Amino acid sequence: MKTNLKTKVQSDREIIEGLLFEPGSKRAAHNQGVSTGYRLRTLEGLEEFFWLSEVTNPHPAMVVAEVEGRTTVDDWRRALDEVAERYPLLSVRIRKERGERPYFETVPDAEIPLRVVALEGVDLDYLAAEETVTSFGYGDSVLARATLCHSAERCVILFSAHHAITDGKTNVRIVEDLVAAASGEYLAPRFPVLPALGEFFGLGEPGPYVEVSAAAKAPASYVRFDMPVPRVERHHFEASDLKAVWATANEEGTTVHGALLAAFLLAGRQLAERWRTSPVVCLSPIDLRPMLELYGVPGPIIGVHPSVMQPSDNLPFWEFARALKKDMLPSQTKEVTAKSMKAVRDVLDREGDPDDPKTIDPEGFFKHDLMISNYGDPGVRTNFGRLTIRALYPSVVSGVGDTQTISMVTVDGTLYITHASRQPFRLLVEDALAILRDACAVSSLMKGEVKARR
Repeated sequence: MKTNLKTKVQSDREIIEGLLFEPGSKRAAHNQGVSTGYRLRTLEGLEEFFWLSEVTNPHPAMVVAEVEGRTTVDDWRRALDEVAERYPLLSVRIRKERGERPYFETVPDAEIPLRVVALEGVDLDYLAAEETVTSFGYGDSVLARATLCHSAERCVILFSAHHAITDGKTNVRIVEDLVAAASGEYLAPRFPVLPALGEFFGLGEPGPYVEVSAAAKAPASYVRFDMPVPRVERHHFEASDLKAVWATANEEGTTVHGALLAAFLLAGRQLAERWRTSPVVCLSPIDLRPMLELYGVPGPIIGVHPSVMQPSDNLPFWEFARALKKDMLPSQTKEVTAKSMKAVRDVLDREGDPDDPKTIDPEGFFKHDLMISNYGDPGVRTNFGRLTIRALYPSVVSGVGDTQTISMVTVDGTLYITHASRQPFRLLVEDALAILRDACAVSSLMKGEVKARR
């Protein structure tokens, strides 16, 4: 494959050397070198948590896009450069001085690393799983990367970013722009840099630590090297099935997300004894853009709602889905969101050490068993002249150990689903979708019987 200096295609070895840090080395945390950029802003509480935990428990946010149409590697290198120009947080790193909050700093002449592999014979699920454990370390370099599985007429692009700079919807938009730029289109103007999210809720910028710890004195962590590589599986739910769920959920007084929550919680209960005998916590990220009228703006602009399934919960499916929907409503208000953001900041009031997990979340505030990230139908564009997005799979690994992470987005009526976990429940997605189909069929049958009696 021919390349030039501009293309700068990197081998696997170069990617590893450039993005990972060796065990026993704390060069990024302790010797960040002379600053060559300028300070943008302090990290918000959730962003700081993502930065702290990335060293020992990597969780890059990722999107896998299957693209049809003729392209060259140079097309994608150019597209990455143009996307980096439009999204300011794709050209930053994270700096941290002892006793001070971490902050974003610009990286002059930043270039998003691109790895290229042949599409033929590649195991996409394995490649995606590998991405989820490739840490951005201490965040001392560009916080995004891409892998291109290339052939002349078809390719797959895996775009990954540090969770402190993007959320799932941002990554979906970035991939749209990547494909647009690769097709030869001009991108829209550069996005602005937003202040810390808490400022939109009257919290101001995160203040100083209430307690400065012995942070950065722990030995470099080997924890993440001892963790099993996650298993990543991609699925899809046909448009006809999703349409039936939407219609039935509407008739039953709930939402598609409420139905999905119920289905995955009940499927997990069937597969894991602990889910039958202990409370199960499921986190649902909430897109705050509509609340703040920040439509289309990039960044981790999210809140999080915890749903809890108790061992004694035994409601009929649609009643359970209605209860889950009702329980989420307060978290979609500014007042409750502000309280939640303040609670996250309180967890991070004491300076943590990215090499010592015990200092990051000592009380288990972020502990959960299941995360369901549902981006809904954001109106993903799929046609770009000579290029077409055929499938789009978002992904992230959340929590630790046996946490099950479900990420999904609706594109042209089809629901694309990724299941990722270090200790996956096999058949979790298949069982959840079967529960959904059965619940819709039963609801339709019951309504038909009611009409017949009339």
